Amino acid sequence: MGQLCTARVCLGGKTTEAGGRYPGIIEEAMMTIDHDRPLYLSGMLGGATCQLIDAVLGKTKQAPSEFAPARQDVADGFKRFSSDKKDTDFAMIPPAEIWKRFYNLGVQGLSEQNGLTPEENEHLFDAVTANEVVLLVAHGLARKKGRSD
Repeated sequence: MGQLCTARVCLGGKTTEAGGRYPGIIEEAMMTIDHDRPLYLSGMLGGATCQLIDAVLGKTKQAPSEFAPARQDVADGFKRFSSDKKDTDFAMIPPAEIWKRFYNLGVQGLSEQNGLTPEENEHLFDAVTANEVVLLVAHGLARKKGRSD
């Protein structure tokens, strides 16, 4: 899954009752950073993306108890059927380790990965309109492609 995207934009997302091993936004964001693709996080719609933003901002060193409740039945199926080793390995990561990866990534690491400055990422975290999100993501992608405007 992670290797199939060029970049990923995360908005909102369920925090409970995931259909997958973890809530989809968290799962996809983790795979995106593991495959070294640009990741853009906007808190505009709340949800799981805001949990990831809290980790990146270092708001708490430990994952909150409600972060990424895991489903072992899905993890077992993932291991049996996924052909991508990174994705299969991901299925076995405890939620606290996922939190730690985003915490350790921090705003600076996210900036290096997505082409935005730390200030622009923080603006994206707090964006309230779709226009702000689109402009910031386009700006980061242009930088990643080697263009400044």
